[in-house]
Amino acid sequence: MIRILSVFILAGLLAACAGRGDVVDNERSDAFMKHAGDPVSQIRYIRIRGWQPVGRDKFMIDFGAREQYLIEVSHECHGRMYGSASLGIVNYQPRVIDRTDRIVIDDLHRCRIMEMWPVDYQAVREELAAVDHDLTERQVEVSRAE
Repeated sequence: MIRILSVFILAGLLAACAGRGDVVDNERSDAFMKHAGDPVSQIRYIRIRGWQPVGRDKFMIDFGAREQYLIEVSHECHGRMYGSASLGIVNYQPRVIDRTDRIVIDDLHRCRIMEMWPVDYQAVREELAAVDHDLTERQVEVSRAE
């Protein structure tokens, strides 16, 4: 009887933690969207410093000082960015990300870019600092489309 009760308690705790993760994802996504500008159809860049997941369907890419963009992807990549060590961009023009380009996660999942927005990352960081979210960036690989 105690084992069965322990299993239910453990299952309840895991469900509570998973539910909190969704809340944190929503808070992060809402904070980024709150500080996003008007959508753009393409991003020109010199270099890419890193990236970080923002909810199930978005990530922020950092191009350098005050040049961060929020990118929404199609359903093929939803939820896959958090466990991913790498993100690739398959683009058709050098140093340009266009809505026709593809995002590749862990060399397995290819997804379309649905929308892109410039984002005031400093304002996002200030808003999320009170909640103490993990804002670590990851490495990006860029390759030309064939």
